[in-house]
Amino acid sequence: MTQTILKHYQTEKGLELIGFTSVYTCYLKMRPLLTPIKKRKQGSNDPDNHWSKACLRQNLQLLIRYGKIEENDPILDEFKKNGVLPDYYTKSKLTKVDEHKVGHWDETHSKCTIGDRGSRENSNVC
Repeated sequence: MTQTILKHYQTEKGLELIGFTSVYTCYLKMRPLLTPIKKRKQGSNDPDNHWSKACLRQNLQLLIRYGKIEENDPILDEFKKNGVLPDYYTKSKLTKVDEHKVGHWDETHSKCTIGDRGSRENSNVC
């Protein structure tokens, strides 16, 4: 990533490009402290789990905002209290969202960089 930023900076300023090996050698000389990210469980498939319930409610609200389901959809019946939906499921109280103007990333990968990274690393370009 540093190589990409440096390459763009050097190109903008009209400077001679510094190669990957030089950047990597400099990085190693700094002796960075690496902290591994531990894997941990996120969520559950159990329908009674609080995380699962929260995800369902969030997705239902998004479907209403996208206009994909209406307030009278049977899936929302279990959330009605005395036949009335809570405000967070009431279409008139929610702003409409255009699905083509929303970006969502479930995960990010540091090995994947969008754009040109040079001829030696094109296998990592997305």
